[in-house]
Amino acid sequence: MHIAIVGMGRVGQTLAFQLLHENFFEELSLVDAQNGSGRASGAAIDLEHAAGSLKCNACIHSLDSVDDLSTAEVIIVTAGKPAEANQGRRHLVSSNSIVISNLARKLGKSNPDAKYIIVTNPVDAMSTLFQKESGASSVISSGCHIDSLRLRSELAKFLGLDIGSIEAFVGGEHGVDSVFLWSTARVHGISLSEYLKNETKEQDMKHELERLVRERPEDIIRTLGGVVYGPACAVADIARVVSTKQKVFISIGLPFRSPKLEESVHVSRPVSFTNGDFITKKLTEEEDDKIERAAMAVLDIYRSAESFAHVTTI
Repeated sequence: MHIAIVGMGRVGQTLAFQLLHENFFEELSLVDAQNGSGRASGAAIDLEHAAGSLKCNACIHSLDSVDDLSTAEVIIVTAGKPAEANQGRRHLVSSNSIVISNLARKLGKSNPDAKYIIVTNPVDAMSTLFQKESGASSVISSGCHIDSLRLRSELAKFLGLDIGSIEAFVGGEHGVDSVFLWSTARVHGISLSEYLKNETKEQDMKHELERLVRERPEDIIRTLGGVVYGPACAVADIARVVSTKQKVFISIGLPFRSPKLEESVHVSRPVSFTNGDFITKKLTEEEDDKIERAAMAVLDIYRSAESFAHVTTI
């Protein structure tokens, strides 16, 4: 298995380091979207030294161009501007649509058959843009897996339980229109409602947890300058599932189409590989409706991204 990361910012570098702890690939290629910066070559050398400690035998390459990724089977795109304090992900549309559209056209020509995982924000609109500009058949948004991890973490702390005993998913848009899929919440394998047996406490808890999950990234950005470790580990999870077809449910963004949408866009739902295909976890009718509304919001953002991308190519 040959995995590539395009974008050697903090998330890209941390993701590469996290992947060294995994054992499902033989090659790791690093490409910095800013040609000539030297970050890819520096990161490759540094990671080779770390690999010695981790007993990782993967070959680590630094490449000058995405044109050299024709043999990569999974390509993870982290390139683009990250969100700043007091700035939502949607504010990145104008700048990141240029980056993504340029990469999509190049990668679509050199490697249309790779599996692409897009991390650049606003990630669902950028994934939709990448798929339509590249023509690639398999494009995944890192979507709401990180939101799901945040929800599980906060729920485990709230209940005073080990995080391994918690299952819960967030879907829809990674951002403003995320949907907390409470029907999927399980504690020690039983529903959250059954575990709590107190409707008032449950509603108060859900309200507080939704607030925390939405606000935590801003808190991290304000204190550290950006979110790094959570997203990097979340993307490593996705890369493992995609590469090995691991049979676990994970909330990632895939193309979604409904009668209310004029075209498909990426939104997150909990899915699992079964017989090589993605199977969606059953949700409530209300949750399905909310995901559809999130898709409509993503479509508006995508159209804005598309307009920026096309203006820059005239």
